[in-house]
Amino acid sequence: MSVRIFSLLLFFFMGEISLVASSVMSIQVKQAVVKSAPSFLSSTVITLFYGNQVTVIEENGDWSEVKIATKKGWIHNSALSAVKLSLNAGTSRAASGVSSSEVMMAGKGFGSAVEAQYRRENPTIRFDLVDQMEKSLVLPESVRVFAADGKLKQ
Repeated sequence: MSVRIFSLLLFFFMGEISLVASSVMSIQVKQAVVKSAPSFLSSTVITLFYGNQVTVIEENGDWSEVKIATKKGWIHNSALSAVKLSLNAGTSRAASGVSSSEVMMAGKGFGSAVEAQYRRENPTIRFDLVDQMEKSLVLPESVRVFAADGKLKQ
């Protein structure tokens, strides 16, 4: 009987340990914001960049609670990768003469050659508008005001 109880307790504690075990993940997008709550409309805690590493504390649906240095918050799982990513120009790990954007796109199978081909095959698409959108910045406060005015669920 005591062996059975010991086995059950061991199984329970092993399960608990795996639930709270943390893992290190990398930011796989150009820029990612860590939020105060698992919502795109919550306030920003810190902005992270491609290759930054975070420790995942907890998962909640499509969001992970993460810690980086002394800051904690929530980040959408689409910004995370289990693969250790880094940009180290001038070392053997990164080609010289390419931007961080080009490295990221190439890692996802998208580079200048693919873009040029896509532009040729789609001459009616206004790529200048896409370029403008990429340069625009929407402040978090503007998003909160928009959500409040539109009575959007936070």
